[in-house]
Amino acid sequence: MPTVLFADDELDKIEGLIEIVKSEGYTVLTCCDASSAVRLATTRQIDCIVIDVMMDPGSDLGGDPQVAGLAAIDAILKQRPKQGIICCSVIGDQTIVKQLKRRGVLYLKKGEMTADGAFRMIEAKATGRYKTQ
Repeated sequence: MPTVLFADDELDKIEGLIEIVKSEGYTVLTCCDASSAVRLATTRQIDCIVIDVMMDPGSDLGGDPQVAGLAAIDAILKQRPKQGIICCSVIGDQTIVKQLKRRGVLYLKKGEMTADGAFRMIEAKATGRYKTQ
């Protein structure tokens, strides 16, 4: 089964989604800062990464917590350009959303999609059925 990495400094807010992914038989890894996300994503075989934009940058990335997830995404894509990534965040800044899309990252706004709908997107990214244009 695929492996999904959830990187969010507020994992409790997506706990229901994490549990759905686990219940479907996926291997789930979690971390709470951007540096750890990069480390896991570049040293493990991860089929899909679900990451927040606003999070603790951690010890290696540093920088602004408001966009630490973007820095992590860039670092991951530099080493793994075809990595399936979904940004799950409360951000509403359309400039950031456009940046995510240019990077081939699917954006899901927290609270605007059911957990089942979000799981279907994770499943599609993890299995390669969702292709970014």
